[in-house]
Amino acid sequence: MDKTLFETFDYYEKNLSRYFFVFYTEAGTMKIDFDQKCFPHLAGIHHVFPNSDEFTGEAAVKKIVSKCLTYESMEAENEQAFREFVHEKQKYLYKFFKALINSENVSIVKLDKESLKKKTKINADYGLYLPNQNIWLFLCLVKTGHGDDANTEFLRPMSFVVRKGETFLTLSEKLHIFFKEKVLKY
Repeated sequence: MDKTLFETFDYYEKNLSRYFFVFYTEAGTMKIDFDQKCFPHLAGIHHVFPNSDEFTGEAAVKKIVSKCLTYESMEAENEQAFREFVHEKQKYLYKFFKALINSENVSIVKLDKESLKKKTKINADYGLYLPNQNIWLFLCLVKTGHGDDANTEFLRPMSFVVRKGETFLTLSEKLHIFFKEKVLKY
């Protein structure tokens, strides 16, 4: 059975957003910050409620936690957008997060930003990739203010994409991961 929106967010919050994920690669050290406010965008909520700040960031997180916003309520609100943008993500988002936590066949890829943007309209610097399922989590470099790391560049998740039968690897360079660690934020 597929996970509910709340169950997927709960897993994200407990296992991803409380930590920095640090990847050590030949290109250097990369810190990923899975901020709670990124989750609604990854779940595709913005496609169901376009142009509504009420369903982005912290406001959407509050609706998910209170269970006012569910996959069912999104489908009822805008069935076409739900089917086109959320339904496929619903099947894979939780599985992707779980694979990332368990380091199951996850690759990190440096993207050709301009080519990717032309092809997909996604503006990202790196991608986390499950090759066996062709699922991508696109990441952008941002500066965040977390305590001692106030001026450190982090990668933040920007888009979650399921591309069956299509690959972005022609636009990228796969990086070898030497080591990955999870560091508690607070």
